[in-house]
Order: sequence, then structure tokens, then C-alpha cells
Amino acid sequence: VAAMTSIIESASRSSITKGVTTAITLKGASSAGKAIFIPTDKACSDATPKVVLDDSGRGLFTIPSSGKIGDYKLCYQSPSGSDSVEQKSKEGVIQIKVLETTTTSQDTITGISPSVITVNVPTVISLTGSGPGDRAVFVHSDSSDCAAATPDKDMGAGHAMFTITKTGEYTLCYRVTGAKDSVAQSGDGVKLQVKAPGVTKEMVGRWQSKDGKLDCSSMDYVPFCGVSLEEKCGQTYTVQSGIGYKCNWNEAVWPPKCAVQSFTDPAKICISGKCANDACW
Repeated sequence: VAAMTSIIESASRSSITKGVTTAITLKGASSAGKAIFIPTDKACSDATPKVVLDDSGRGLFTIPSSGKIGDYKLCYQSPSGSDSVEQKSKEGVIQIKVLETTTTSQDTITGISPSVITVNVPTVISLTGSGPGDRAVFVHSDSSDCAAATPDKDMGAGHAMFTITKTGEYTLCYRVTGAKDSVAQSGDGVKLQVKAPGVTKEMVGRWQSKDGKLDCSSMDYVPFCGVSLEEKCGQTYTVQSGIGYKCNWNEAVWPPKCAVQSFTDPAKICISGKCANDACW
């Protein structure tokens, strides 16, 4: 039985990225029906739908990385059909926009803090320039082969816990959300030094340079920002290694959470002596 007319009412997405497999639900599709998206200047009669749809009309679509960007239209084949029919809704031809593959720039991250840590000691490192969905990993600079490394630390909060098991200099490998690459960050101040146990001048200097401007004496101290309720989050602060940091409700990550607002902005860091028990350095 041939699919002689248009039966798809809409597609659940309006755009996808080249080279990234994406789930799209086609409203009105039959279970075991097949579909394909092709450039709008091509004919559905020359295309072969290959993506098999499930009971909900959902299928996994991939536009090859070598494909062109722009508008693509939907071609559909009924479960027992052999034809390929262009699909139109009341609004017109059902289309999606194919976007260029996302790539990570080598200067996405402009700074790391701290830049000196101790080997085998779990340490929270913040990355300036990170965004929701981004991922990071450090590799020893002896190799600096980011192409062989898989960034696995979620940087959605702007910082993550790292444990490095070998001393030396490390290169930051980074991947922005939506990308599939792993790119060495080459800007000034993004190298990580991993030292043997013991306090170094650089480690102490990390705290001395904070120069906070926020009077936290009128705010509530919490052991960590995550214990704060949404409505009280912005009126709380936490102390990490002698530095007081203002908390803020962050809806840019999922699930949303109360987290440290900034590791670098003096306006969000407590003035020395103006937080719990005069603990701030």
C-alpha cells in the first residue's frame, strides 16, 4: 500500500546539527513507517527513507558531517509502502534546519583557578569561560594529546572536582556543549601545575589575591550553597579555604541548583573578616 498523500502533521524539532544523531518525533506517523530528511532542492521520489519509526513516531536521524547546511524537507514511507512522499502540513512543507557542526575554540577557556594543586588531592578547579553542558579533562603536557582524551567532567557550574595522580604540567582539553571534539586550550593562564605534597608560594598567593568587596556580615552562612532554598539562596554565602563566596540560584544548569556565584569577581567575594567568625582571609 503506497503512501499517496501527506500524513505527517509536524516534527518535534525545528533544527539539528550535522553529524549528531538526534531523536525526532513525527506526529501522525505509523509504527514501522520510515522517514528521511533531504535538502529542499532535492526530490523525495529520488530519496529512500531509512529511519524506522517506533510506536510513537519517534526516530533517530543523522545528517552526515559531509552534508550541507540549510533547510531540509521530510520524506515519508508508510509501513507497507514502497514510495517516498514529501510531507506537508497546513503551514506548508514540513522542514528542519540543519546547522553546522559545533566546534570548540582553542581559547574558549581564558583562565583556571587554582593553577597549582597537590598531586592525589581532590581539588575544585574553576574555569573562566565555561558554560552549561561543557566538559573538561586535564592531560599531562608530556603528550598534550587532546584528540586521544575524552573530556568527562561536567563544567555546567563553572567548576568541578579534579584528582591528578602524577606531578608535572597539565594541558586542559575542552569540549563545548554540542561538540564532539576535544581541543587543547592554549590561552595564557590555562596550564595546570601539579606539585608534590607541601605548601607553595603560588598556592598561598591564590587566596591573597582575592581582594573581596562583598560585606557578608548581613548574609547567612551555609556549609555549602546547595543546602539553601531557592528563595533564600541569594542571601547566603559559603566559605572555601578561607574565602567567602556568595551563593546564587543557577537555572542555566539542569537540575537548577544553588551554587557559588563567582570564584573571580571581587563583588561576589566576602571582604576579609566580614563572614562567619571572622574566618575570611
